[in-house]
Amino acid sequence: MQYSIKTYLFTLMTFTLLSTGRLFCMNGTRVASISSNTAISAIEWTPCGKNICVAYVGSNILKIYNAENDSLDHIKSISLAAPITHIKSSAAKNAIAVGLDGGLVEVINAKTYELMPNRIELSGKNIRALSWLEGTDYLLVYIKDVIEDSEKFSWRYPSDSTLHLCDVETGDEVKEFSFKEHLLNAKFSPNGTYIALVKDLLNKPHFVLQYPEEQEASHQFEIYEIASDLSKITPKAMWQLDSPVTSFSWHPSLNVLAVLLYSGYVQMYDVEGKLLKKWYSESLERSVGSIDWSKVTGELCVPENLMNIATFYVEQESPVAEKTCLSPLYTDDSKYLTATTIKCSPTLSKMAFTSHDILQGLQDYKLSFASLKEKTGRSGLEGSSKRRKKESVK
Repeated sequence: MQYSIKTYLFTLMTFTLLSTGRLFCMNGTRVASISSNTAISAIEWTPCGKNICVAYVGSNILKIYNAENDSLDHIKSISLAAPITHIKSSAAKNAIAVGLDGGLVEVINAKTYELMPNRIELSGKNIRALSWLEGTDYLLVYIKDVIEDSEKFSWRYPSDSTLHLCDVETGDEVKEFSFKEHLLNAKFSPNGTYIALVKDLLNKPHFVLQYPEEQEASHQFEIYEIASDLSKITPKAMWQLDSPVTSFSWHPSLNVLAVLLYSGYVQMYDVEGKLLKKWYSESLERSVGSIDWSKVTGELCVPENLMNIATFYVEQESPVAEKTCLSPLYTDDSKYLTATTIKCSPTLSKMAFTSHDILQGLQDYKLSFASLKEKTGRSGLEGSSKRRKKESVK
């Protein structure tokens, strides 16, 4: 237990040093902010795209704010059964899934903010990913606990992995998908046709005080096609990457993936594994942030190391070559900001992000927002977005 506490504190100090947030316009003017002396563990827009859900490290309270205007009025606080680690909303279901410590998932009605009656309870402690199969009542839950070695001050993950497909109406697990390799992440495509996986083929032990670039890894991307009755998934594409994956995001309507690599590259692929375009920026190297695509403007938002958030625009299925950097996020009292988690509103030309002013110590955490510039004639990308109807799982 003593080692577990040390490991937790070290991990918390290392990664929360780079994670907080402020509210800015893209010209750098601060509009508003939500401040806290506790690091933010998860953020997510509600399905309507006007309200934001916020959770803090070690807290079981989900806070919801009105983010449509600059007032950021507090709407609701919801007490859950355990500390919150993940939040994922579904527009089709009009619901919010909240992952908790201990392998629990609570689902909230996004209209009434009331808890749905049946909680998902799975074996294991640490939820790694949540992903809705849009157009259905099914939620993908990925749980993976670590194996600690107190003598070597290290930890590692079990080699095999299991994805759990659960029915949020009943709370029951309806299907398992098992893999022999260690999974880092899993996400359904927005139209429910594919699932993207990232695997670490080496799965080497992680050591305390080890920098990420010192960790030997071999990351592989895999795309699977989902059977119409959800009975099986079939391999469609597979490719290896020359750098660890920091984050990836599906385009909101096209079958296109954007991948942020630790080496500073942003790469875009189709579901056949074809590389459509790639960009490089030195300021993206060693980034620990997430990326997200705006359904409204068609922009891909990527956190740079200090003060900038880069955006890319994809013209239908052929990504454009140029990169547009939005104005630096800079104010007199916030000179060194690092954005980490980025979430774009599904209905507003606005994004939310967590960041941290690294000159203000470890007790200055805020949630921030910024307006994405509307593009003339570009109100988001058009593409196939036919939703899957719910079918019985065999």
